[in-house]
Amino acid sequence: LEVYTNLNLASNFNLLLGVDYQRIATSQTFRSVSSFGEFVSPELTDELSNLTNISGYFTANYSVNSFGIEVGSRLNQNSIYGTNYSYSVNPYFNKGGLKVFGVFAKSYKNPSLYQVFSEYGNKELQPQEALTFDLGFEYKLSNSLDFATTFFTRNTQNLFFFKSTNVAPFGLYTNLDEQTESGLEIELKKRFEKLQIYGNIT
Repeated sequence: LEVYTNLNLASNFNLLLGVDYQRIATSQTFRSVSSFGEFVSPELTDELSNLTNISGYFTANYSVNSFGIEVGSRLNQNSIYGTNYSYSVNPYFNKGGLKVFGVFAKSYKNPSLYQVFSEYGNKELQPQEALTFDLGFEYKLSNSLDFATTFFTRNTQNLFFFKSTNVAPFGLYTNLDEQTESGLEIELKKRFEKLQIYGNIT
């Protein structure tokens, strides 16, 4: 169930507000037969494997002349993991054939019901959280040729990981401490009358 409203508070200011309710449940079982023999997983029922999410969120867009910014956030109450939140700040400058933009964001990802309640599940599994920073620009070299480049860095904590074990059921979902990724992405796009060629390298 989701309820939201979109408010145009001024010609250059827009505000989106919303609330969202979800109940997620699963019923499943798994059977396999191999040279190691038959394996039947414990049955998951929706009475035991379920959760609820209640969220409130907003997104605000503001622009003046060549400058604009989008700011958004979501507050989430989960029946298993408690309270967590995300946000995003996206400023940009757009004039002529040049666009400069940035992204600073925090995001989270809750474990799936299978990762928590299955035979490989872990009820101590924590949500995965990430901080992201992007900075880049796009430039129109001509009416048919565009160039863009973006620097990005991302730090992720509590990554979901399937860990093999030497006792039944021979595996368990767990969290890794953290992972950091940084890089540079370059794009080139060429348009012809009936054809478009796109190149990308990271």
